[in-house]
Amino acid sequence: MAFFNRVSDPRIGGTYLTMLNTLANLGAQWPGTVALAAMGAIERTPGAPDAFVVVASASLLVGAIWLAVMRPRILALQEREPSSWHAPEGEAS
Repeated sequence: MAFFNRVSDPRIGGTYLTMLNTLANLGAQWPGTVALAAMGAIERTPGAPDAFVVVASASLLVGAIWLAVMRPRILALQEREPSSWHAPEGEAS
């Protein structure tokens, strides 16, 4: 919330904070659901290796690939001024 509070447009107020927080919550919750579903599917497979090791390894691989692909965009977002997150003039009514 501290980041969202810093970049939120004061003209819009709590509405923008709520939207950013909702998107962050959605982005933070689905990986756990997918990991648990994958572990359940692996555990039901006869002769499958340890589900935790498989899911942990796959998660590490996906995370490393995501970071390699998205690193330039992340660094570019960090360099932006907080005001660049605000709504354009005339659209906050």
